[in-house]
Amino acid sequence: MRTNYYYREVFGRKNPVKEFLVTFFISISSGPRLLLEVFIRKNFGERYFSFTISIINTFVLLFIPFILDSIKNTFRGGFGYGGESSGFWHVIGTNILWYLFLAAFMYFSWLRRKEIKRSRSSFDFGKFSKYSGDIDKRFKDVQITGRPATIREIETMLEPLPFFVIGFVLMLIGQSLGILLFICSIIYALSNRGAYYIGDNAMLDIIDKVIINENLKEFFVNGKESNEAAGFRSYSHRPSNPDDGQKAYEAGFDDFEEVK
Repeated sequence: MRTNYYYREVFGRKNPVKEFLVTFFISISSGPRLLLEVFIRKNFGERYFSFTISIINTFVLLFIPFILDSIKNTFRGGFGYGGESSGFWHVIGTNILWYLFLAAFMYFSWLRRKEIKRSRSSFDFGKFSKYSGDIDKRFKDVQITGRPATIREIETMLEPLPFFVIGFVLMLIGQSLGILLFICSIIYALSNRGAYYIGDNAMLDIIDKVIINENLKEFFVNGKESNEAAGFRSYSHRPSNPDDGQKAYEAGFDDFEEVK
């Protein structure tokens, strides 16, 4: 779609702070999301899933219980006294569910890696490389107010819900894994909501451009300053000569198609 200069300058209002925060949050959520996605989705796009990120996630999370144990013992011993560690096997034993989860995570990450592995010399148009994976059929069978759940509802609510509930229960019984699942489920839901927010605004931009382009011609050529039904109102004078108005309208478009 061609971009109209008048639309961009007059109506192209942005909220850069909000857009930056949403984009930034989505960009840093890939690690926490991955901890859940490998269990509930399959057949990721080649550039969506990263086995390297899985390894980094696992490596970092291996040490979290030991760090928390050290902090806890420091508080117990008092600052300046250097609390003693509870011991390697004690930390492993008290966080057994944590480490079993990491083992399961690496196993399912390996399965996801096998699904997308292919010859690097072949490229085709058969699959979107950033595909976020197949949604489990059980989520699609869920009924909400008598109808099947939409993809948006599945991604923003149903998929993270089991991890949210399991995480909450595990937190109640004092398992550190519960905190991890609880936080990751919230990040999963919010990051998907952020993605839909960006997508909705992109669609509204497309619709607005169509409306503006249609009504600007009426404004520049025929002098129609507003179209209340479409929500259009001009904010400038126009050339008095219709031929000059036609030239101004045509000159207002960029010479290239905007592709994002």
